[in-house]
This record gives sequence, C-alpha cells and structure tokens, in this order.
Amino acid sequence: RLDESFATALQESTELFLNASGTTRSDERDQECVAALTLLEDTAQQLSDSYASQAIAYRKQRETKLGTLVGCTLPPSGGAPGHAADFTAAFNTAAVRMSWGDIESDYGRLDFDGADAAVDWATSQGMRVIGGPLLDFQDRMLPHWLYLVEDNFHALLDSVNHFAEQVVKRYKGRVQIWNCASGLNTPGPLSLSDEQVMRIAMTLVQTVRRQDPQTPVIISFDQPLGEYLAHHRNGISPIHFADALARSGLGLAGLGLELRMGYAALGTIPRSTLAISQLLDRWATLGLPIMVQLAVPANTAPDPLARRPTSVIAMGDNGTSDAHQMRVASSILRTLLAKPFIHAAVWEGWDDTVPHVLPHAGLWEAGGARPLLEYFKRIRRELLN
Repeated sequence: RLDESFATALQESTELFLNASGTTRSDERDQECVAALTLLEDTAQQLSDSYASQAIAYRKQRETKLGTLVGCTLPPSGGAPGHAADFTAAFNTAAVRMSWGDIESDYGRLDFDGADAAVDWATSQGMRVIGGPLLDFQDRMLPHWLYLVEDNFHALLDSVNHFAEQVVKRYKGRVQIWNCASGLNTPGPLSLSDEQVMRIAMTLVQTVRRQDPQTPVIISFDQPLGEYLAHHRNGISPIHFADALARSGLGLAGLGLELRMGYAALGTIPRSTLAISQLLDRWATLGLPIMVQLAVPANTAPDPLARRPTSVIAMGDNGTSDAHQMRVASSILRTLLAKPFIHAAVWEGWDDTVPHVLPHAGLWEAGGARPLLEYFKRIRRELLN
C-alpha cells in the first residue's frame, strides 16, 4: 500500500525526465535530468521502505518473533570479542572464520586455538554458530605456501580436502551451518579453469557432508551482481555457477551472497535498496534459502588494520560516514528481514580497533560504538528469537 505522495513524486519525476528529453538547451536538460534522477531515487527508496515495513508487519502476524538468524563475524584473532555484552545484545548468531589461510598458515601444521576459543564462547552464550568459510578464495586470505602446489591441481585438491576433513571432524555438533567456500566465482590469487573451480566447490561440499551429514552446507558467492565480469569477461557468472551447483545433486542447503557495498576494488558498487531487493528475488528463483553477508564502510580514510585494504567509494552529501553506514545498512537489513527466503543476515565486521578483514566496516571504532550497533540491538530486541 502506497500513499498519494508516492504517485505524485513518480508522476513529477517522469514529467521532468520527459521535459529533459525534449529540450534543446543543454543546461536546462542537464538540470532537469539530475532533478528527475534525484526524485526517482527518493521514490524508489520510499517504495523499498514501504514494502519492507509492511512485509515485516505481515511476518510478525504469522510468527511472534522472526526465525531469521542475524549475526556478526567474530574478529580473525578468535575468542570472545571485545564488548562481548554488546555482541550478545545485538545478535543471535556468531560467524566464526575457519579459513584455511588462518588455521594452516604453515604447511602441515593446523592451529585451531583461535577458532576453538571463538566457538566455545559463542556456544556458551547460546548463540548459533556459522562455521567458515573454510576456503576463502581471495587475495590475502589463502595460505602463503600454496605456491608449492599451485602447478599441481590434484595436490591442491587433496590439500583442500584434507583441511576440510580436519575442521569438520573437530567442530561437528557445535556448528549449525557450514559455509564451505567464499569467492570461488571471482578471480583469485590462483589461476584456475572453470572446471577446476567447480571441482573444488564440489569436493568441499561432498567432504563436509560426508563428515557431518546432518548440518546444513552452503557456498558463498562474492559480488553477486557480477561487477568483476567487466574486467574478466571469461569469468564465471555468479548466478550461473550457483545454478550449476544447485542442480548438481550435492545436497546444498542454501546459498550465501556477499554484499560489500561501496568498496571500490572488491565489492558491490553502490545501488539502491530496490535494486538489492530485485537481486535477492532473482537469486531466490534457484529455490534455495539464502544467507547474506553484508558490509558497509563508514569512512574513506586508509585503514592500517584491515587485512584486505581497498579504497572506499565516497558517498552521501557529507561523504562516507557513520550516518551513511547507518542509512544504507539499515535499509538493506529491513529488506532482508522482509523476505522469508533470507534465512540469515551476517554483518561482516565487529571491531575496527583490532585487526579485521574489511576497512571501516566495524560496529566499533576508536571513538566508541557506531550508531548501527544500536539499530542491531533494536532488531534483536523487537523482532528476533
């Protein structure tokens, strides 16, 4: 249900655009084009917000509290996060990185101390645990010694398989969702063919399911709108790759979408919430539940503690800021909660004052908590189990 202001704004913006297309003076045309696009963007946001609020209200009529998992990724160092009470007040789920590059940083030596402490803490708080990604196929996230097997695909596959077996055996029964891999669809530090990438994905899923047949298994896809294909035209289309895995009979329980909004080199370029909603609906046609991993930066300055340093696209009238992070992230989060096929939403950053993965995505900074943290607490208190 939309009020009259929506129809009025839509009509006004359409008229501005039509006037611009018919004028011969470039200065008038430019002004009317900008005015039309600005008004259309505001109208699209009104449409998205109206949909989200009404859909969430409808869901609450059917279930007192939503069953959606809303979580955050714990710091790579593992263990209990700083400001632990705030973490448990904001989230019902903890994502524990069990990345190959972190656990087997030295060939043949597995260090589970950080992951052990993180899983133990999350379990003690009664939180659901998402384990993974086991294989994070992105720059700076793989073991540094992989050059030893880079030219021997079978040795690489055996190493991946052995690592996955050890991790699943160790945490079986304490992890509620296994996230097998991240970023296999995007160009990574290793040069692999499409067939080899598919074999790695299938091997990971089969290995995890063989060791732990009861726990749901998912695979995550980076840049689900396919921005990377502009520079790698022979790359794998994200939704086609997901479709092939979904139809392969592997028993995937869901798909993960990684939305790193506003990161120039390795993220999703800025888009309206309406465009994100349409993206989610398109992926839902694959017939599997979806987990969304979301990150929105709050600053454009260099971040010396970020493991994957990248430039941030400056957005908003006052630049990228805490307020911009709050505005963009809260709108997307409401849309995620409005859609029943979104089973989990995971924020990809907790504390920017300790080593972390993405620049300025944390809910804590040197000056204290960012406003978005209070929004997560309100969601947890009012909507979630």
